[in-house]
Amino acid sequence: MINYLMSLWESFVKKTIIKKILLIFLLIIYIFIIVICTVHISVDKTTPGYVNDVSYLIDVESENPRGKVYTVSVFSSQKVSILEYFLSSMDNKSSIIKGKRQTIYTKKEENKIDTLFKEQSIQDSIILAYETAKSNHYDVSLSYEYIGYCLLYIPQNYLNTDLDDFRIGDIIIAIDGVDVDENIDVANIITSLSIPEKKKFKVLRDNVEMEITPSDKMIDYLTTQKLNKSLGYKSYKIDYDNAKPKLDREKSNTVGPSGGLMQTISVYNAIIPEDITHGKRIMGTGTISLDGSVGKIGGIEQKVATVDLYDGDIFFLPESNYEEAKKMYDKIKKPSFDLVVVNDFTEAIQYLERLGENNG
Repeated sequence: MINYLMSLWESFVKKTIIKKILLIFLLIIYIFIIVICTVHISVDKTTPGYVNDVSYLIDVESENPRGKVYTVSVFSSQKVSILEYFLSSMDNKSSIIKGKRQTIYTKKEENKIDTLFKEQSIQDSIILAYETAKSNHYDVSLSYEYIGYCLLYIPQNYLNTDLDDFRIGDIIIAIDGVDVDENIDVANIITSLSIPEKKKFKVLRDNVEMEITPSDKMIDYLTTQKLNKSLGYKSYKIDYDNAKPKLDREKSNTVGPSGGLMQTISVYNAIIPEDITHGKRIMGTGTISLDGSVGKIGGIEQKVATVDLYDGDIFFLPESNYEEAKKMYDKIKKPSFDLVVVNDFTEAIQYLERLGENNG
């Protein structure tokens, strides 16, 4: 190797001045390219992404028209190359914030929280769609039973507690020997715990029952963070096989709760005879709750840009995201879609029904 490098040097020395300068210049360019492509910096980057056909995630076995209903995803990264950073900085449809995002959760914990959020959104979407159709006198049925309260925001690694303490994904099924039901405010009980008067919790962890007595560190964290409603969610077991019409669930290629509204619209449209989408490409974003309320999401500007890339006709979004969304919408030349603000699922359905009347 040394002999090879020496021969290169000798060859270089024999070159003319012009050739030496050219070689040095090319070497500098080569090193520069290597550096900007391989050296990474910590940023919070979000760019336009892609749309997902909900029917591939929740398959309703029905001959009713499914319609073209899509959730909207974005690409995000917390570490990018120098080249990616500069390219994103020049793109007015991307968001890039310098510095490492502060969090008390490990990457593994964040992934688990986002995965559970997706499970909640699918669960609530299916239940809400069937219950709404049933209340509107359609011939549908869905059986489901309450399991317990699933915990989300438990920073076990940060608190450095033992395995017999609360963990992300634990489903609380009993407190001090009393089974919990869906009317019990488990979140309020947990955030009102006191160290002198500890309670015993029975939880399901990976389908195995176990007793938990929260540690002093866990109680102190849960009672001072004011998490309450965001602490977790009500978990249900849905009888997919005996649903009318029957439905199946596929593995999701996305995480997080932002697809909730569109999942509900898609399922509802598939279980009723009418096609309330009327051939339009319906896209949107927003979390969904069992009471039908639509919640705020992140990356709204990049989602607006994504809808434009995929030629959407309608983009549903929560009212709390409207101002940010409108900024990006105004940057688009001749957008193909309308921004439609909704506060709950019923408003979205009513909008689509009116759309059909206007088309008629």
